[in-house]
Amino acid sequence: MTKKEYDKAYSLKNKKKRNEVSRLWYLKNKDKKKAYRDAKKSRLYSVYYIQKENYIGVTNRYEYRIKEHSRDGRDTSNCIEIKKYDTKREALDTEAYYHSIGYEGRNKWVDTKKRK
Repeated sequence: MTKKEYDKAYSLKNKKKRNEVSRLWYLKNKDKKKAYRDAKKSRLYSVYYIQKENYIGVTNRYEYRIKEHSRDGRDTSNCIEIKKYDTKREALDTEAYYHSIGYEGRNKWVDTKKRK
C-alpha cells in the first residue's frame, strides 16, 4: 500500500472522529471567533476608490476589502478612502451617486447603469 492510499484509508476511517473534534472545537470557540471578527470591524462605513480600476465601493472593513480586491486581480496600488460614514445608508447613497456619474462598481440596492 502506497502512502497516498494509506492516508486516504486512514482519513476515511477517522472521518467521524475528526468531524466530532472539529464540531466540539467550534462550539467551544464560536464566541471567541465572533468577538475577534467584530473587533476587526470598524463601526464606520468607508467609501473607497480604486483609481486604476475606476472602481467605487463601500465596506466597514477597509484593509480586508482592499486585500480581497488584490486577490481577485484588481490593481489596488492607488486606492483612496474617500470618506467614512456613521451609517451604511449614507455610504450606500454616496456609492450610488458615484456609480450614477460613471464610476464602476456594484450597488445591489440601487439599479445603476453606465452612462454612455
